[in-house]
Amino acid sequence: MFRTRTNEIITKDSISGEVTTRTEIEILRDKNTGEILRKESALKDYGVILKNFVVKRIQYPDNILEQLDEQQQPLMDVQKAKAMAQKAEQEAITAEKEGLAKIAVAKAEQEALKIKDVVQAQKVKEVAVLKAEQALEVAKFDKLAASEYKEAKTMRAEADANAARKLIQADGALKQKLATYENVMKFWADAYTKQRPTPDIVIGGESKKGSGNAAEQFMNLLSIKALKDLSLDMNVKKK
Repeated sequence: MFRTRTNEIITKDSISGEVTTRTEIEILRDKNTGEILRKESALKDYGVILKNFVVKRIQYPDNILEQLDEQQQPLMDVQKAKAMAQKAEQEAITAEKEGLAKIAVAKAEQEALKIKDVVQAQKVKEVAVLKAEQALEVAKFDKLAASEYKEAKTMRAEADANAARKLIQADGALKQKLATYENVMKFWADAYTKQRPTPDIVIGGESKKGSGNAAEQFMNLLSIKALKDLSLDMNVKKK
């Protein structure tokens, strides 16, 4: 007979939490050779030889078989329930993993869209900034050109005014005075041609035929006054 050792093993089901105790028989072996250790048989002293035998067919009464079936069915149900629970647990784990995978994919897609929108917004911003800078540069050049134009126009006007002032100072505004004198004389000439016949007026003397009328004398007086007012000297000076 083999020398054995009985071991009590306590296990806890991971699904149901049920604690079970089972007994395992351990066959002892030699520590050095590894051969199976055997017990000394008392029959050996009496010359009795024991041989192994194999039970090939066991006949049980019907009631025993029914009892075995009844005991076996709950065990089968337990095993089936455990299998179903493990399957459900695995399906739950699989569903969770699939859900996490889908969430990760959705997050990645949203992040990609976000990055795309950010890049697009940054591009629009850069374009807007560039256009604003260009507009500012154009405005600066326009302002500079307007300032230059204004300054040039002002300088030109000042130069023209200065030239006109010097010209007037050089000839004593002769051209303007002559034009004024010409207009005055033209006015009185037109008035003289349109006058009605009136009797001559003699002041302090006799009226002589052919000496001119009062209107002509009056025009001469006005002409002299205009020359005086304009400071014009109609005499040609000799060198």
